[in-house]
Amino acid sequence: MAIRHEKGKKDWGFDLTEFGKPEVFKKIVKGYKLKHRTERTSYGSLTHVWESPRVKLVTEHDPLSKKVPKGYGYEPNTGFAGYMGLTGKPAAVKRLAGAIRKKAAFIKQEDEGERSYI
Repeated sequence: MAIRHEKGKKDWGFDLTEFGKPEVFKKIVKGYKLKHRTERTSYGSLTHVWESPRVKLVTEHDPLSKKVPKGYGYEPNTGFAGYMGLTGKPAAVKRLAGAIRKKAAFIKQEDEGERSYI
């Protein structure tokens, strides 16, 4: 089910995503001045939230961790984010989505306009 947010905000979704190395994701977070926190979903799972006043990035897994959850088939230390969703001011979301697309080593699929995956 896609998550849509209030009027004036833009959403963007990324299917399984990995960055090659945690350092790649770290540069994106630093460049956009995103602060990290964790959040429990209504299903009880833990997500990672990276946000600024203009944009919020939610990841299924912590791409800065050198660990990869079992069952995904990724090697450790790959900057694995899993599913990702962006929400925020349209220009900020578009810029961040472009940076993710440019820097990611692998993105299975993406959806502009909705957070289809998380």
